[in-house]
Amino acid sequence: SSSPFAAAVDDVAPSTAATKMPIDLVMKLIDGDEAEEEEPVMLKTWDFGGQREYYVMHHLFLTNRGVYLVITRLDAWLRSDLDGPPKEDEDEAFNPPLEALTFWLSSIHIHAPDAMVIIVGTHTDKIKGSETEVYARVEQEIVRLMEKVPGVERQVVVNADAGLCFFPVDNSRSATDPGILALRTCVDREVADALGPQGVFGQELPLSWVQLREMLEDCAEGSNGDDGILPMTAMFVMPLTKVQDLAREVGLHDESELVACLQFLHNAGSIVFFD
Repeated sequence: SSSPFAAAVDDVAPSTAATKMPIDLVMKLIDGDEAEEEEPVMLKTWDFGGQREYYVMHHLFLTNRGVYLVITRLDAWLRSDLDGPPKEDEDEAFNPPLEALTFWLSSIHIHAPDAMVIIVGTHTDKIKGSETEVYARVEQEIVRLMEKVPGVERQVVVNADAGLCFFPVDNSRSATDPGILALRTCVDREVADALGPQGVFGQELPLSWVQLREMLEDCAEGSNGDDGILPMTAMFVMPLTKVQDLAREVGLHDESELVACLQFLHNAGSIVFFD
């Protein structure tokens, strides 16, 4: 196995031990209150390094269970050579914009072909007077890439109000920028769709899977003892045998179901696991 937990899967003998449900959950179900309040939704934001050195690692984290924002600096598109190497007086943020955009859209399409992608053009305040030219260049290259790589057109979210395939925003205006407001509305809409019954986030999980996820998250956070439990050093790499022990505590005894659970948690961004 190439699992980061670095352990062979041992045979697990079935156990007849019962698993207790949390008392607050039991009372909520008895009282019938589960439908009266909406559970909060927490989105985890992962900021991928855009430098070339990190490209080789991206496939470890790109899954269909996500909404991706691909960011490009619009002032970088003022360059005469969109594919050429950075100039001496340009900082790292001005890496060839077309090359970076092509890489990201292609990489997401390969590793997460069912995920939605929102392309964002930042720094519109830096292209005053050249908006029409820059927007046209970015739009042309996005359309060209969608024609070249079938399937990308299904993933890119269109900015219908602006008639573009991307969302230009002015970072300097923050929340007052109409572009940022439109982007937020788009993200909210895409996430709401993903949380729907047919969405990638809408899948209901067995209680044991949820409990195992919480236990693994507790292990990663650790404890200093101030919260009333024994101090515990945070664990970022865990042997698979240890995970199996935790799984048995929540009533997860079947080896194939445990692997399915870990693969799901990997795709959800909770852990890194490869079987």
